[in-house]
Formats: sequence, structure tokens, C-alpha cells
Amino acid sequence: MTGRVKGSRNKCPTIRWTPEMIEFVRTAVRDMPLHETAKQVSLTYGIMVTYNQIKGVMSRYSLKTGRSGRFGPDNNPWNVGLKGWKPGGRSKETQFKPGMLNGRAAENLKPLGHERISKDGIHQRKIRTDGPPHRRWRSVHSILWEEHNGPILPGHVVIFIDGNRDNIHIDNLAMVSRRELAMLNKRGWNNLPAELRPAAILSVRLQIQVKVREEEA
Repeated sequence: MTGRVKGSRNKCPTIRWTPEMIEFVRTAVRDMPLHETAKQVSLTYGIMVTYNQIKGVMSRYSLKTGRSGRFGPDNNPWNVGLKGWKPGGRSKETQFKPGMLNGRAAENLKPLGHERISKDGIHQRKIRTDGPPHRRWRSVHSILWEEHNGPILPGHVVIFIDGNRDNIHIDNLAMVSRRELAMLNKRGWNNLPAELRPAAILSVRLQIQVKVREEEA
């Protein structure tokens, strides 16, 4: 019964690298790719040498190709001196123009004034077509508040008094600070009856004013 050495399948024979062969590789890799070097070594010495074996001997004996992948002082890229690549033929006709949309992007484009409902149930309106996507939309109730009362103060938000985000009416909106909103939420704002909510807002505002005056005293 003939046995087979474990792991010998498809395994390349070990090569005894002589000083002459190592010097041959050292010189060859400076002028040709590694796969071509392997081919030349095989033809010169009558043995089968693979790409990986060339890489191995280079690593073992610290052989370098001398190439960095950069253009040298005497080598210029093909487009040197050109301001920009200008395609020929009719390719210019199919190039994208600034602001041009095609396919799904054109189908999904919404015009200014288009309204949608966010994942949080907030009605939003498209106010611009440029800039980051999240800045192109604004809550409708915030727009309505500013139309009647001016800009929303820094650190403040506009809330729905009755808690119904579909009830976008100026009488149902109130501007509160984030500190006031935090106190309202702590007091179970979302569970309060609609008729008690205006009083809850006045209560937290009064409480904050008292604390501020105590701190200033």
C-alpha cells in the first residue's frame, strides 16, 4: 500500500536558494513585476518557482524592488500640464449637470412647501432644497409659532398644550425652556388632562422664578 505524505498535495517543492539565485532575484525585481521574476527564475534555473516563493525569498533576505509607486523626477503623469480631462465624442451630452437628478433621486425629490410626518409624528415642511437633508425640513408648528410670535429663543422649544401633535393651531402652542420641559416631564406632563396643562406650565415657570430669586439673594 502506497502512503501519501500529509500536507503534500499541491505543495510546491522546497527550493534551495543559492547566493547566485538570490542575486538574480535581487536584480530582477528592480526591473520587472514579481510574477515575471518568478517566470525568469524558472526558465533560467530549470525549476518551478511561484509568485509566493519570490515574495518569500524577498522577505527572508530583505530584498527590495526599489519602487515606491510614486512618479520620479524624470517621470510625469500622462495628464501633466492639462487643466482637466476633456472627454471626446458625445460623452459630454451624458454627463451629470450641477443640480441634475435622475432615476429614484428624481422620483423622491419633494418640492418646497411639501409636508410630511416624521417618525416621531411631527408634521414637517420642506423649506429649502440645498444643504444637509435634515436641515431641509422644519416642524410646521415651529413655523406657525414664529409667524405669530417671532423667533424661538435659544434653549427653548415649542410644545403642544393638549399633547396632540396633529392639532397645529396657534392657541394650542406654547414656548417653554428646556428646563421647564424637563420639570413638566418629571411631573408626568404626558399623563395630565388637557385642561390642566396650561396651569402646569405656569406652575413650573413660577417655581423656576422663585429658585432664581433665591439664588440671587
